[in-house]
Amino acid sequence: MKIVFLGTAAAEGIPGVYCQCSLCKQAWINGGKDLRSRASILIDEEFKIDLGPDTYMQSVRARRSLAQVKHLLITHTHGDHFYPQELGMHKEPFIAASSPQPVLNVYGSPAVGEILQERNLASTVVFHPLTLWEPTAIEDAVVTPLPAEHSSHGQPFVYLFQRKGVTLFYGHDSGYYSEPVWSFLKDKTIDVALLDCTTGKYPSTGHMGIPNILEVRRRMLEEGMATGNSVFVATHFSHNGGLLHGQFEERLNPQGFLVAYDGMKLDVQG
Repeated sequence: MKIVFLGTAAAEGIPGVYCQCSLCKQAWINGGKDLRSRASILIDEEFKIDLGPDTYMQSVRARRSLAQVKHLLITHTHGDHFYPQELGMHKEPFIAASSPQPVLNVYGSPAVGEILQERNLASTVVFHPLTLWEPTAIEDAVVTPLPAEHSSHGQPFVYLFQRKGVTLFYGHDSGYYSEPVWSFLKDKTIDVALLDCTTGKYPSTGHMGIPNILEVRRRMLEEGMATGNSVFVATHFSHNGGLLHGQFEERLNPQGFLVAYDGMKLDVQG
């Protein structure tokens, strides 16, 4: 499974779009891995999780045409994860009549489908509502939506994504997971876990910080949901978390975590 981290920031990006705090000022100076766009990943070129307002820029920067994406999974309807205006480009004249017309399948909670209907976008894509806890086959992949601890609106999901012998846990946006989620994962073996680290050095609810994700990793290993070969990745960062990329690495690399950055590639073998 080949994963490209198109974006690794929370809603305001890093530097924050209007922020002049010391961390954002330093991020402007540092550039590189300290410049973060809104969170999204690409899986095996054909699957994408979330469609934020930075989508076009991310596609150009990664030099990957989103015409190759056949399946789009939406975690929840907050604007940094679901920017439906972008789907208005998925039709003529924004796709040339002489160009092959790609089919884009969109998956998410019923709230995602309601937004597509309200914005007259249902005809530009094929929407597939997902149901909590129910595995859904998508070509050779299996996707299971699990409840996120994030918002009471629109049923936010985290995802268990299985393909090519690899099991990916896409664990944001969410606070520490509910006991039913832990129970569901008990008989699974997670090869790669992408965890919410929005609040950086601070613990949180609704999102997570370093103290929370260390506990998630400890429990997954202790209860057999992960092994010594499992890859743990921290992502979805806010400048309010108080740490730059190098500082995250100093704290998290010794604890068994990779720290995601925009453009990072991960190749996980089953």
